[in-house]
Amino acid sequence: MQRHDVLTLIIVAVLTPLGAAGQVKDLKALPPTENTITASPRTPTGLRAASGTQNPGKFTYVGPTDMIFPHLAFGGGWETTLVLVNLSNTPITFSQAFFDTAGQPMTVTFQSIPDGQQMTTSSAQGTLNPGASFNIKLLDQGTGLRTGWSSIAYDSNNARIGGYAIFKQSIGGSPDFEALVPLSAYDDYVFIMPYDNTNGFVTSMALVNPGANLDSQVFVTLLDTEGNTVKTDTIDLAKGAQTAFSIPERFPDTQGKVGSILFESSTTRLSALGFRFNPQHAFSTIPVLNWSGMFPQ
Repeated sequence: MQRHDVLTLIIVAVLTPLGAAGQVKDLKALPPTENTITASPRTPTGLRAASGTQNPGKFTYVGPTDMIFPHLAFGGGWETTLVLVNLSNTPITFSQAFFDTAGQPMTVTFQSIPDGQQMTTSSAQGTLNPGASFNIKLLDQGTGLRTGWSSIAYDSNNARIGGYAIFKQSIGGSPDFEALVPLSAYDDYVFIMPYDNTNGFVTSMALVNPGANLDSQVFVTLLDTEGNTVKTDTIDLAKGAQTAFSIPERFPDTQGKVGSILFESSTTRLSALGFRFNPQHAFSTIPVLNWSGMFPQ
């Protein structure tokens, strides 16, 4: 949300002719290929606590640092629904806090789903039974668009909470658009974000410094499709601060182009997510891309 120690194949679809600059070298078509992935039978055993019994090589498990919703947007046509699920065999008591873009506590009004109960607060506590879920919708308070971020906290030594945020945008005369993104890790301090700003598409993103004690400086390296450095920049984030921006507006060198951006923080705390908008305003979310080899041991 999330260091991904998996082989990540990134296919960025762009409307450019084959052979144009930036295409994969020696790309060629292959005849139909049979699926060679094999599986073994097993007996389901139900929910399990995330303990030392899990396969240590399975790095796509929800990690102990996956506790951040890097972006919230509600009001002004936007709506965010947050979902938490207890993945363990033991009850989990958790707390959830909401912050504005400056890192200060942000009072929100949310409605729990499906019972419809409402609460106005900047933080809340609850307990999830094994397999239980907690769904809340942040309500428009009539003050226009509000943005920020949220964190959850719990004892993750022998238990795990998974979750995701659902973003919904309503524009008059158009259908509603939705996309979701899973919880992010609070220590994704180095990652790559691919972007495609061609043919009217725009990639945007949010960055948050969840560290409560240190300001951070995020070092930015713009890369072309060959991995060459185009430009470098920095983004300053005060402790607890969040920023959201359109990539082509923030970095004009990416306008009308495809490539990727390497982000690396000066501290061990950073969370992020991306958005991809098409010319008709529909959008999808983009998780950050990294793997364990990007983090010094």
